[in-house]
Amino acid sequence: MDVPKRDDKYRGGASLYLPGKPLGPFKYYGTRRDDPNDVTPHEHRRDLRGLSVFCAWLGSKRSSEDWIADSLIKRRDKIGRGFFSRVLPLDGFAVQDGKLVFVDLEVKHGFRRSRNYQVEWAVFDNHTEKSSPLAGAAGFAIPAAEGGNLSAKITAEDGAKSVTVYLMGARASWKVVGIERTW
Repeated sequence: MDVPKRDDKYRGGASLYLPGKPLGPFKYYGTRRDDPNDVTPHEHRRDLRGLSVFCAWLGSKRSSEDWIADSLIKRRDKIGRGFFSRVLPLDGFAVQDGKLVFVDLEVKHGFRRSRNYQVEWAVFDNHTEKSSPLAGAAGFAIPAAEGGNLSAKITAEDGAKSVTVYLMGARASWKVVGIERTW
């Protein structure tokens, strides 16, 4: 799959499931009593009538909502595999219990097994945009530093892909203020 780049950047999107219990599929007739916005009887909606014709044209014996759901899931997975394989898809950065934590989206969504990460800590000067490595800093525990800014360059097996996480604060009050990806 060829994912186009613009100005050496990829554009991606993600969505989360809404919380709560699914109410089930819609019906092709009537309206839902529990939805005040559902005012047009379904049998009068062109989009649902067209969907029925479209699915019949495809020769699908399954219900149209099953076909759409399966198609969207396959598309989501294809896009996820294509994009995540080209970057180090880390997200959800935070400082918890004195450690930098994150989520690997490729692992979370089952596109690969877990991987090993390396981190290089540095003091980051925001004015000059220069980093000075912190000797002896290892692992994801926030190293001892006298206030200011830190950067943590995270890599995995493929050293060409990295995510640099920028932190600001001091001692027990570090917080993530930015990220930068390279691939």
